Amino acid sequence: TRDAIGKRARVTASKEEPLSTKQGSKKSTEISSRKPFYHFITMAQATWNGVVIAETKTYESVEGNVYFPPSSLKKEFFKDSAYTTTCPWKGEASYFTIEVNGKKNENAAWIYKDPKPAASKIKDHVAFWKGVEVKKVTVESSGEKKK
Repeated sequence: TRDAIGKRARVTASKEEPLSTKQGSKKSTEISSRKPFYHFITMAQATWNGVVIAETKTYESVEGNVYFPPSSLKKEFFKDSAYTTTCPWKGEASYFTIEVNGKKNENAAWIYKDPKPAASKIKDHVAFWKGVEVKKVTVESSGEKKK
């Protein structure tokens, strides 16, 4: 069930007052006001060509881009590229080509291996563009995706 604010609420019976009473009983039915604790986390997920190529609970957001830590990448899909760009405040970005199921997406991911001090929190983190879908997914602590 859901309470007035949309959070899950569990119906429980107290020991003294059962939820269902015998016929003819004058005891009232009570619903506990206690609410169970649910823990939700937000994960970031990157998908290209129908395959998840990165997924993490910990990420950085900068200028609307989600930066994935290196441990979250499925490295078999990433190939180094010679392409680089320079951002005035972040520094030089190196790129990766993503290859999934025989299809290549040239320079679709970038990384700051040695960022300027202002961007130090995204050091070695990877961000995506060029058709890679990045979304945030809310997950219950049990690991099941929230509907």
